[in-house]
Amino acid sequence: MNLSLDRIRARWISAIIPIRNQAHLLPTCLDSLLGQKHGMVPGEILVIDDGSTDDVGKVVARYRSRSRRIRLYRIDAGNANRARIFGLSMARGRYILLADADNWLEPDFVARTLRALLDSARTDTPAVFAYGDRIMHFEADWHPDHPKIDPKPHRVVAGPFDENRLRRGNYIDMCSLLVRSAVQLDPTLKWYQDWDLWLRLAGQGQRGVYVPETAFHYRVHEGSQTCRHLQVEDTEWLRLKQRYHMASIAPPKVSLILIARTREEVDAACAKLREQDYPNVEFCTSTAEGFARAYQDALDQVTGEIVVFTETDCTPLSPHWLSELVAEVRPNEVVHGLTVTDATPNMANTACYAEVARRFPRNLDYGPAEDTEWLLRMQDAGVGYRQVHQAAVFHSRPFVRQRMKERAYQYGWDWSRLIRRYHYCDRDELVARFETERAIAEEVLQGMNDEANRAKIPAARDAGPADNT
Repeated sequence: MNLSLDRIRARWISAIIPIRNQAHLLPTCLDSLLGQKHGMVPGEILVIDDGSTDDVGKVVARYRSRSRRIRLYRIDAGNANRARIFGLSMARGRYILLADADNWLEPDFVARTLRALLDSARTDTPAVFAYGDRIMHFEADWHPDHPKIDPKPHRVVAGPFDENRLRRGNYIDMCSLLVRSAVQLDPTLKWYQDWDLWLRLAGQGQRGVYVPETAFHYRVHEGSQTCRHLQVEDTEWLRLKQRYHMASIAPPKVSLILIARTREEVDAACAKLREQDYPNVEFCTSTAEGFARAYQDALDQVTGEIVVFTETDCTPLSPHWLSELVAEVRPNEVVHGLTVTDATPNMANTACYAEVARRFPRNLDYGPAEDTEWLLRMQDAGVGYRQVHQAAVFHSRPFVRQRMKERAYQYGWDWSRLIRRYHYCDRDELVARFETERAIAEEVLQGMNDEANRAKIPAARDAGPADNT
């Protein structure tokens, strides 16, 4: 890499940041742009204030004293894409870096993505945009009905550009570096703006280049689209589906594994799952006695390319759940969708290629913990495991607890064996957790019993003397 030449080329980059009432987030974004390694600071940083009523102007004025590359424009566009389009009209760069005020970049993001585009330009199929991974920070409730997700940052690995995968669901964020001519934004869209852009470019025969080991940070906060779009009618998703004829691309066949005690439970769960928008699904079900036998019985029915595991007490939070989960499946890997619950994680809401599932027969020796053993055995043999923050389900806690009570002793026995064999968690921490849960339950029950006993006393006095006549 010729760093001196790349520093000159960094001046060809215009960063465009639309913002609306996020002045408190903007400093982190600007600091990350001004702090790029090797002097790879974009030649201009355009902040497009779309009708803010907070202190965006003061923040930008303060940063202007540090760098005259930063400029502020005030407009009343009404959505982020219109603000970006205005920014593009003001930008002078050959390359456009799109970011949002709630993003911030890793220090090597500009250097790596620019170098990837320059290297690609010398190939037979040059890329028109470069992207990396995203690191998720959950700073607010992800869903209005459910609590905050694990606050620890999570890296979401994007993976190479794949048009068929893109048509099944978006996996590339707007925060990317693009050749100027590739910035083709629909001003009428309020949601799925990045997905529309990538599908539009793919339809023109253009492609992106994935840059491993570089990333930007993504906040999920009050007011972010990740939170808000779950609460609105999802008509724009249908617009994209029609616009890009996504139904014309034959999606991989999915075998959906579902086991239960009774056929009535299976039928009720399948009826709900048929509401999913994924078009190519077969149901592989079983009511055989024992988890391992039931799962293996269902797996023996599989004819699809991808296997998805769910349970009767898992409720998808979106009609796109299955599409989102399938879009994340990769070779030699198990992917685990977002599960909103405090129950012990298991194989529900996971997916993998069928050939991976077939390599590992279910083990009858671990009773109700056999799904955990199956997953650990696969990882021990080199199969990857990845959790994603999409394809969300709600795993019903009361139902889970009722079932767990019936087999709680066996869980304790089997988990101890798994810990000893695979070292997948700390036994003392697990024991301490259950001891705490037991103490809490005992205190709650004692309080309920004491209140019930106290309530009986005035009731007896109000009854009056017995009538002995």
